[in-house]
Amino acid sequence: MKPLMLFLLSVSLFFSCVQDPDCVDAAMGEEISIQVFDTVNYCSENLSITFNAYPNESRCPSDVTCIWAGFVEVELLINQKGKESVLKLSTEPNVSGLPVQAKVGDYAIKLIDVTPYPATNIRIDPDQFRVVLLVEKASS
Repeated sequence: MKPLMLFLLSVSLFFSCVQDPDCVDAAMGEEISIQVFDTVNYCSENLSITFNAYPNESRCPSDVTCIWAGFVEVELLINQKGKESVLKLSTEPNVSGLPVQAKVGDYAIKLIDVTPYPATNIRIDPDQFRVVLLVEKASS
């Protein structure tokens, strides 16, 4: 009887310590900011977005005069109702061939910005990059 009670107590303590993932239940249509390698969860929508990578960063530094502004590409991992997909977006769709926004399942996801903006006089830690997105319910 004692081992059974000890087991049940252990199990109940384990489950009482398990926490739900942090959820961002921002209303659709509000901008969100995600740090590279982090995930934002919309629990009520069963949707999560992870800023996976920025495979191409060629923006002209803010303290330099360039003949071309450049662009940045981002890769997002979208998980909607357990179904994962990869979405690549770009700040300059005409140059990169990637869109600035796309429909994924029930949602429209638009790239608003990638920060910080490069400059020659500052060193940006790669882990500081953030993507600003606008997530909305897609119209049917």
